[in-house]
Amino acid sequence: MDEGALGKAYDGRLMRRLVAYLRPYRFTVLLSLIFLLVQSGTQVAGPLLTKLAIDKYLASADTAAARAGLLATTALYFLTVLAGFVCEFAETYLMQKTASSPCSTSAAS
Repeated sequence: MDEGALGKAYDGRLMRRLVAYLRPYRFTVLLSLIFLLVQSGTQVAGPLLTKLAIDKYLASADTAAARAGLLATTALYFLTVLAGFVCEFAETYLMQKTASSPCSTSAAS
């Protein structure tokens, strides 16, 4: 089949029409996007902290310094998990609040 029969992959006119409906909720959606980006960062930080704990502190011969470093890394890991949970909750809450808001027909005008 040719590409014309399937339609364009991106239609600028259609996207402008859809963004017009988003305009009344732009601050909520922007805040939700910020929470989503922070949550993505916390998901990446977890494995990096695990790598740090294994490579630097579990493989160390100095037990006192290793325990202190491992404890600090563990605390940072749990704070990262907590921050990820809070961001995911906030992002989900904001998007549900946006979805359940009454539609305004004047948004596209």
